[in-house]
Amino acid sequence: MDTTTAVSSITDSSIYQDDPFEKQIDTYLVGRHNEKLALARAYKNVQSIKSFEKVLVHGESGSGKTTLVRSLQQSVINSGGFFCSGKYDQISEVGGQEPYSAIMTAFSDLCDLMLQAEHFNPTRQTAIQKELGDDGRILFKSVTNISPFLEKPTILENNRDTKEESGFAMFKVACENFVRAMSCKDHPVIIFLDDVQWADKGSQDLMRWFLKSTKIESAMLILSFRDKEVDKIKDSLLAVAKDRLLDIEVHNLDPEEVYQFLRVKLQLSKEDNNTELHHLSTLIFRKTDGNPFLVLQFIDSLRENKLIVKRQGKCKFNLDHIKQSTMVSDALANNLVSQKLKQCDAKLIQLLQVASLFGYRFSASIIADATIEFMKQSVGRSTEPLPEKPTVNALLENAVNENILESLSSCDMYQFSHDKIQAAFLGLIEESTKWKMHLVIGQRLLNETNEAAGYHAALHLNASRKYDTNQTVDCIELSKLNLQAAKYCESRSDFSKSASFLRQGLSLLDGNEKWTKNYDLAIEMTRLLATMEFIVGNIQASMYANQQVLFRAKSSLLRYPTIFLEAELALATGQPVLVPRFRKILAKNLEIRIPRYITPLNVFLKLERVRKYFRKYTDNYILSLPRITDNKIFTTVRVLVTVASDCLIRDNEIAGAYIVLLNVILSFSYGLCEYTSAAIVYYGILESMIGNKATAYRLGELSLKMNSAYPAKDVGGGVSAFASLYILYREHYLKHLLTLCSSKLADALAIGDHLCIVSCLFFQFNAQLWTGENLKSLEASMLHLYARAKDL
Repeated sequence: MDTTTAVSSITDSSIYQDDPFEKQIDTYLVGRHNEKLALARAYKNVQSIKSFEKVLVHGESGSGKTTLVRSLQQSVINSGGFFCSGKYDQISEVGGQEPYSAIMTAFSDLCDLMLQAEHFNPTRQTAIQKELGDDGRILFKSVTNISPFLEKPTILENNRDTKEESGFAMFKVACENFVRAMSCKDHPVIIFLDDVQWADKGSQDLMRWFLKSTKIESAMLILSFRDKEVDKIKDSLLAVAKDRLLDIEVHNLDPEEVYQFLRVKLQLSKEDNNTELHHLSTLIFRKTDGNPFLVLQFIDSLRENKLIVKRQGKCKFNLDHIKQSTMVSDALANNLVSQKLKQCDAKLIQLLQVASLFGYRFSASIIADATIEFMKQSVGRSTEPLPEKPTVNALLENAVNENILESLSSCDMYQFSHDKIQAAFLGLIEESTKWKMHLVIGQRLLNETNEAAGYHAALHLNASRKYDTNQTVDCIELSKLNLQAAKYCESRSDFSKSASFLRQGLSLLDGNEKWTKNYDLAIEMTRLLATMEFIVGNIQASMYANQQVLFRAKSSLLRYPTIFLEAELALATGQPVLVPRFRKILAKNLEIRIPRYITPLNVFLKLERVRKYFRKYTDNYILSLPRITDNKIFTTVRVLVTVASDCLIRDNEIAGAYIVLLNVILSFSYGLCEYTSAAIVYYGILESMIGNKATAYRLGELSLKMNSAYPAKDVGGGVSAFASLYILYREHYLKHLLTLCSSKLADALAIGDHLCIVSCLFFQFNAQLWTGENLKSLEASMLHLYARAKDL
C-alpha cells in the first residue's frame, strides 16, 4: 500500500470547519485552503490518536511554504502543544552552518517553550528526566537549556564508555528519545525544519532516521524544501518512511488566485470587483508566474512608484501607464528584489552585504564591527565609515520596517525576512572583495569566547586564506583554530565536518617541519583525524593517519588508543587481526608476545593456570579485585577482547582460546575493567565446549555480575547473549534471559555495535522459537530489528 498521502486526495473540508485555524484570513494564504486543511487534519491525528505524523512541504522558492506551515502555529499553541522550528542557511561556500543547526535550534526552542509554559510542572519535569535518561548527556553540548531536563546535570562531561565509532548511532537514538520524552498526548510537539535543501549530510541522515521512527508518539515532523534546488531529495525522503507520510506540494497561484491575492493585499471590498482589476492581476500573473513572493514584491513596487494609489478606500491606477512603465519591463522576476534593495541607504547596503555573507541570522554588533573594519581596509572608497552602534541599530530597525529584516527576541539578533533577500545582497558583493569580508568577519569572531564563534571564525578565515596573499592570519594559529573547530564538531557528532577541519588544519602546517617545530599540534590533529576518518568510513585514510601516529608518537599514552584502532581497522577491512605485523605492534608497545604458531599445548598450560585461580578464589573475591588504573593494561585487555572475537568468528578456536585465557590472567594479575566480563564469558564458553558444565555456569553468572559492576554498552550485549545462548539457558528461565537480552539489545542498537546486535538477535530468535513464539510474528519482529540495525 502506498505510504504517501497527497493533498489533492483530501477534500472533506467540513470535518474541521469549526476549527479557528480554518477561519484565519491571510494575504499569503490565498489559494491554500486544501494545504491548510491537510496540515490541520494531520495535527488532529497527533492530538486524537497520539500518532507521529511526518509531513513534506515542497515547492519553488517564494511559493509560501514557510507561511503555510506557520499558519498552524497558533492552533498548536491554543491546544496546549509546542511549535518549534529551525532553518538551514544557504551559505555553503565557507563550509556551511553549524552541525545539525536547524534541528538543534528547534530542540533548544522546544526546551525554552516548555520551561516557559504555564502547564509545565515538577511532575512533568521528573517524567521527562526519567524518560531521557543518559541520552541527555549526549545532547548536552548541542541543545541549550537542556540542563533542567537531565537527571544528573552536575556530572555532564563529553566522555564515552563506548567505542568512538558508535558516536553517531548514539546521537541519532538520543535525538529520537529526546522528542519522545518531550511529547505527550496533552502537549504534542510540532518540529518544523525549513529549507532542508541546504541541510548538512549529518542532518539529512538524522531526518531519515526520524522518518523511520516507530517509537515517537504525539508529535509531528514537518520538512520544507525547494523542489528545483536539490535533485531527488523528495524521493530520498519518501523512500525511507515506514508509515503514512503526508506530501504537500505548494504550487504557484493561478490567475484567479492572483486576483484574490491582489484584492486582499489592497484591502478592497467585494464591490471593487471590476474588469480593470482583473486585467491588472493578469498582467501581474504573466510577469511573476504566480509566485506569491514575487507577486507581493511586484505590488509593493507598483505602490512605491505611485502606479497604484489608494484614496478614500478606493484603488486608483492606470493600466496603460503601468504597462508603459520601465519598472514593469526592467524589474521582473528575481530582479524585483535586487532593484528594491539598490534603493536602500548605501550604508545599510554595505552592512547587509556583510551580514548576508555571515548567514541568514546574525548579531548586529558583530556585523557592525566587521563592516566598519572592512570599509577602513578598502582602498579608494569615497564612502565614510559606518557611524557608531546607535545609528547602526537605527539602520537595522529601518530595514525591519521595510520587511527586509526581522528582529528576534534577543535585542542584538536579526534575520533576513526571506532567503531571496539574503541571496540578493550576496549577489551585490563583488567577487574580488568577498574574501576580505570573510577575513574581517573571521577576525571579529576571534574576539568572542564561545565555541560556536571559534567554529564560524575557522570557516571564514579558511575561505579568505586562498586569496589572502599577505597571509594576514598566521598559519599555525589558523591550524590551531581548525583543531578547535574539529573538536567542536566532534562534540556534536558531526564527524565528517570534523575530519574536514582536521585536513584543512594539517594542510596549513609545513610538510617538512610539522613533525619537528609543530610536533604536538601535528600529532594531535593526525590522531584525531584517524578516528574521524574511521567513523565516517574512510578506512584507507584512517589507516594512513593511524600508521603516522604509530610511527611518530613519542609517548606510549599516544600509542595505546592507536593500537586499538589498528585492530578495529583490520576488522573493518575484513582482514584477520592477528597477523605478524600486529603481533609486533603488541610486543613493542604492550609487551604482549603471542606465539606465531599457537599449539594446543600452549592453550593447555594457560588453561591450567586459569583453573587454579578459580579453584582458589570465590566469585565475591574476584568481584572485589581493584579496577585497572594502568592505561597500558586497560588497552591490552580491550585490544585482546577484539582479537579474541575476531579469532572465534574465523573459527580459529586455538588462537581464540589462547587470547581469552591470556586476558583472564591479566585481569587476575592487575584488576578488572569494563572488558573483563567479555574475557570471562569467552572462557565460560570454552569450558562449556570441553564439557565442564558447572564451571561454565559459574563463569556465565560471574560475567553478568561483572558486566553490571563495570557496565559498557559495547560489550554488554555480547556478554549477555553469549552467556545466555551457550551457558545459562539450561538453568535459567528463558523469559528471564529474553528480558535481559532485550535490554542489552537496546544498548547495542543505541551504539550501533554490530557484533553485539547480531549476538542478541541470534539468542532472541532461538529463545523465542523455543518458547513457542508464532513464526509469523517472530519473522516480522526480527525483520524490524534487522532493518533498524542496518540503518545504524
